[in-house]
Amino acid sequence: MTTRSWTLVLTWGLLWLASCGPSKRTPVEDLAGHEPLSSFTLHSLAGTRDGDRLQARAIFSDSSSILTVELHFAIGSPTTLESGGWRWARGGQLLSGAVGSRSVTFLGGQDGEPSIGGTFDLLGPDSIARYRVNIPVTQLKTRWTSSVEPGQLNQFRALTRARLPPALRRESRATAERFREPPHIR
Repeated sequence: MTTRSWTLVLTWGLLWLASCGPSKRTPVEDLAGHEPLSSFTLHSLAGTRDGDRLQARAIFSDSSSILTVELHFAIGSPTTLESGGWRWARGGQLLSGAVGSRSVTFLGGQDGEPSIGGTFDLLGPDSIARYRVNIPVTQLKTRWTSSVEPGQLNQFRALTRARLPPALRRESRATAERFREPPHIR
């Protein structure tokens, strides 16, 4: 093998290895590109499996708002998103809608906790994707907790309620009550 051939093989090998690295996707993306959302992080992912069903809740946050995504999966080959919803109080508005999946990865869960991940579109009231969330394959915690500090969560709730019009404040309280307990398994 000539030196040139050897250099070419080595170059292609290094390029191939570099392409196998982890992607640099942000946890929350604005599909319209109007808002930089790179400060958002996945604070918690929890859920429960019951036979061929899996329910999960992902909580994303930055310093000023919390995005909650509820996901309901049908376990199979392949595992699919059966339904989902999202709620996001930000900028004095309560945003919400359905969730669509672009990709889902499910691992095990027979002998231990299941792992779930994927890319999901957050749909607006017109069923058009507004935001995208990327969840790395993560082992689910069975406790419905968050790594968001309790004081931070209470501060956020008070701040959000103060900025919302009265009609949205009532809806915000109803949403908070709904998310206080884990969803019931069907």
